[in-house]
Amino acid sequence: MFAAEGGDRLQTSSVYGNGGLSEDQRVALSLDPNWKLTEMQWAIVPWGCQRLLRWIDQRYGHPEIVITENGAAFNDQEEFGKVNDQVRIDFYAGYLKAVHQAIQKGVNVSGYFAWSLMDNFEWASGYSKRFGLHYVDFKTKERIPKASAGWYAKVIAANSF
Repeated sequence: MFAAEGGDRLQTSSVYGNGGLSEDQRVALSLDPNWKLTEMQWAIVPWGCQRLLRWIDQRYGHPEIVITENGAAFNDQEEFGKVNDQVRIDFYAGYLKAVHQAIQKGVNVSGYFAWSLMDNFEWASGYSKRFGLHYVDFKTKERIPKASAGWYAKVIAANSF
């Protein structure tokens, strides 16, 4: 938890929140208990991504949109030199489907980038959260492509999923 000054009051927020953005805009954040969560406790809501893309498109006059980071931390485990991260594949498949549906409805999405190439240092959680398409053994520095890396490579090569 950290405290930040908010006008004439002291506001307490979690480092896993959105840094006070919702409070600044007087938006109440909520979670549906049916939504799946990542290891960061972020909701997995692909239809919300499509809805946001359509809102941006309408609000700002059909701009070009590039999604520069989309990904999720999961409890990846290396077993016998492999990492089966089907939950990450499902995550990306859901979001790519939502982006594709937005494009089919006329939204000008020209780019999408998965976060991240490999497990790395997460600013609020150190090395405890794994976002990468490649597993990193932080003791030996060995990198192992996860199942999601192979899946994503096929999606890119085919320009389809």
